[in-house]
Amino acid sequence: MAVAQKIDVSMSSRLGLLMDAVRVLSGSRTSLDGPKHSLEQVLESRLARLNEFDIPEIANHITLPGKPNELRHLTGSTEFRLLQEIDKILCEDPNYEVSMNDQAALRAAVSVAVRWKIDTDTNNFNAATSQARNAALQQLTATVNELLKIIFPEPATTNRSIIGTILLHQHGLDLLPPLLSLGWLPPGVVEEGPQIRAATLRILSSFSLSESIHMLGVVLNIPHLPVTARNAIRYLLTRRILPQNGLLGLLEAETASPVFQRACAYTLSRLINISSSDPVVLSTINATLYSSFSEDSSSPSFPPLQTLVIVSNLVAMAPPSPDAPLITKVLMPIIEKLYSLLYFLDKRLTSDPAETALCRSLVQSWMKISTETEVIQKLWSIVLGNGGRWIVAGENLTLQWQREFETPLPLLNQLANLDLDAMDENSLNLVPDPIHLVELIHSVNRQGIVSQLFTRILSAELEEVDQDEPTRKLLRMQILYQLQKRMPSSLFGDPTQALAFVDHAIALSRRKTESEDNHQEPLRIVSNANEEDEAQILHTAIEYLLASLEAHPKYTIPDTNPHVSRLTEYLKALSFHSSQNLRQVAREASLVLTAKRASASSSTREQSTESTSEKESQKMYQEALAMLQDPLLPVRAQGLATLRRLIEGLARHGTRSSEPSVDRALIPAILDIFVNSIQDEDSFIFLNAVQGLIAMAQQYGRDVFKRLIAIYGIERHTRGIMTRQELDVKLRVGEALAEVVGKTGESMGGYADLLLPVILAMLRDRDLPVTLRVSAISIASKAEAVAPFAIHQYEAELTGAMLDILELEHIRRTEAISQRQKENPGIEESGPTVSTLKKDNMTGARSILDEEALNGEEATKGVDNRQLYQPQRAELGDIEMDTNPTGANAKMAPLRRSAIHFLRTVLQRHLQTVVDQDKRVYTGGGGGLREFPVRRASAILGYLSLHDADGMVNVMASEAVDLISEIGKARLFGGY
Repeated sequence: MAVAQKIDVSMSSRLGLLMDAVRVLSGSRTSLDGPKHSLEQVLESRLARLNEFDIPEIANHITLPGKPNELRHLTGSTEFRLLQEIDKILCEDPNYEVSMNDQAALRAAVSVAVRWKIDTDTNNFNAATSQARNAALQQLTATVNELLKIIFPEPATTNRSIIGTILLHQHGLDLLPPLLSLGWLPPGVVEEGPQIRAATLRILSSFSLSESIHMLGVVLNIPHLPVTARNAIRYLLTRRILPQNGLLGLLEAETASPVFQRACAYTLSRLINISSSDPVVLSTINATLYSSFSEDSSSPSFPPLQTLVIVSNLVAMAPPSPDAPLITKVLMPIIEKLYSLLYFLDKRLTSDPAETALCRSLVQSWMKISTETEVIQKLWSIVLGNGGRWIVAGENLTLQWQREFETPLPLLNQLANLDLDAMDENSLNLVPDPIHLVELIHSVNRQGIVSQLFTRILSAELEEVDQDEPTRKLLRMQILYQLQKRMPSSLFGDPTQALAFVDHAIALSRRKTESEDNHQEPLRIVSNANEEDEAQILHTAIEYLLASLEAHPKYTIPDTNPHVSRLTEYLKALSFHSSQNLRQVAREASLVLTAKRASASSSTREQSTESTSEKESQKMYQEALAMLQDPLLPVRAQGLATLRRLIEGLARHGTRSSEPSVDRALIPAILDIFVNSIQDEDSFIFLNAVQGLIAMAQQYGRDVFKRLIAIYGIERHTRGIMTRQELDVKLRVGEALAEVVGKTGESMGGYADLLLPVILAMLRDRDLPVTLRVSAISIASKAEAVAPFAIHQYEAELTGAMLDILELEHIRRTEAISQRQKENPGIEESGPTVSTLKKDNMTGARSILDEEALNGEEATKGVDNRQLYQPQRAELGDIEMDTNPTGANAKMAPLRRSAIHFLRTVLQRHLQTVVDQDKRVYTGGGGGLREFPVRRASAILGYLSLHDADGMVNVMASEAVDLISEIGKARLFGGY
């Protein structure tokens, strides 16, 4: 027993000696007095100090060279030898526990050895000339052999030490270049080649599929890599992509398709809303989504950081919810653990900033959207220590959550020195960290939460709870102190001054731009070199305004402020700027200003005569406006959903209902908010805004139509050719307008005089982009489909406009073939041509009852034009519209297709009218093409079905001709 103990003491003392040497060489226990020294002088000093240690294996190899690169290589080599000796001791005693300080020192030593020893030997071999290649090969081979002994110790039963674990999991990418450079050399060059190849494959197998592919891709781009190594990398990459489920495993590492994300988010939202108390649903979610947040989970479905990404995608794709949003329900069970994970990522120096920001965004969004009661309940649970802590443990150094852990009690001397300066840092290592927790609470800017938590902690102090836990009492004292110290203060100055500053900055930029435009040549096409810098300045100015308004949540904009009206117009113009960042921040600032002005007008109303329902609606309205001013996207979306909820309550019950509903005086401000939001480039905000406009259209249709139509077809914020940004906004407004028309139905009869004249004007404007004209026709088709009698008075004019487009803007097939043959001489067109067809007999006058004239001679022979004219290649119109969406070339095929689609919608409605009249169903008005230009439409559509260059136009025109024939037969024979 004594001998064993003596051996253990000897090993421990030697290990301590080696660790001291490591610290000296890493720089943690050495310093140079006087002025700053060069790196070479520091390294020489460190190497010289190693002579003070009784380590023969190291001291015998230290000979100070003269060149800086050689000095660094010697430092790395010495560090590598120290690590080898420490690894031997740790492998002999697998039960020895390495302290946290020693682990940090070993990680620093491994980094030095990898950078200055292993990488240097690898680079020397890869870049060596033919004369020095043999010596470099021997040096690298010896290094790799010693390296593999640490990573894969022998015998196989020996456990890998912490040094091998650090090398494998923190420097796995650095190990691949030397292994690939040696392992795949020609046979016989390196005797250990097979063993090196096997070790390389073992290292790659210890990483996930996506990680290994990424690592191989990085190594492939390293310069001076041997050709054999590059070929090996290509082979290994192929083996990882082509095997069964290999491609799917790539898919698992990347972001899933938005379609599948939306479907998953919708399903999860429905399950949680409908079966929130169903134990099967809850157990399934706990076993999959929250598996890594459980202490007893040995094999979680997803790592904790991947769970954050999944939850974030689900929340962003979730449909709008009238009650509590999905984020509050999904994060509620794990919010305490999520906060402790945020603290772990914030304090860990090697954390990924993107992962930390994502975790912080989720916690802040939950705290801003959830009710005050829920937030206080969870915050108090965190104060009680229910958040646990996160550690990096296990052989793979994975993140694991611990429920209970020991917090050391503070010593008496620590308590005696606990003054105000010590309160500004967590010197007692309290969990949770009071400073970190209070900073997070103040970042969400909800004063109700701050005051309630302050009261809750103060009540606990007065009741003297947890007397047997002095650490908890100290924690509450520090939280109280931090809450008092960080009471809201002005961080960004007066918002009135910020308004004046941004107004002046944008006005100056506009005057400069107008001055430059007046002095530019008419044909100048080179953009201003300072435009990008100026956009960045404006972006910074608007960000300053948003920060100022966010720092003063109770600030209301007075109506007498001279800057607000001008700034609103400036921001509206900047929302069409070419810079995407400037467009986004301008629209956000416009929304915040609109919400601020609406809040100011609402606060001036008399509150004394309001009923309980009106007061409740005012409270919800103010909460929605506060959410709209928040920079976080889920919070703004919830604000739009709250406004929609108020509008729907008013639409169902009227102002006399006892349920909360918005005051009619605030309708213009709410409409401004929704109209501003549908121009947002984010689809999540757009979806919520569209649903809000639909709710408003059902109650205040005319005002809604006026605003949307003005933006869509009347207002222009650019001169000359419409920019892509303005076109995108108009198309998004057009989508919203189509949805509103579809939901309004026949009740839009009173709004047809607002919509259809603008649509007709857009159809006749040949300077407009064809994409916008196609959008206008689609809105007209939607109106014809859902409200044919409401737009009856415009049907003839719309039909004539569509026929004009088809007659004037079509392209003959022979012209298209000739043009393609000119562009590609020697290439014959595939498929039927005009010369192979019968002469068109559909250009003359004909009767709708004459079936032979309608179908033509081909119909009697069983020829189907839709089969003859299947397109053989992508149509030129589609390609041109995709590459140049702002183009005004009216010959593009999508314009003709949309015109035929409108005509088919009209013809289908007429056919249904004839059938309903035969069934004695009253539909109002006559039916059966009495007001439809049958002869002209038959001639034009019949011609296009045979001769148009676009295959889809052929098919659609042929189907329209068939509809005319069916209507004629229905009228003649009384139905089918």
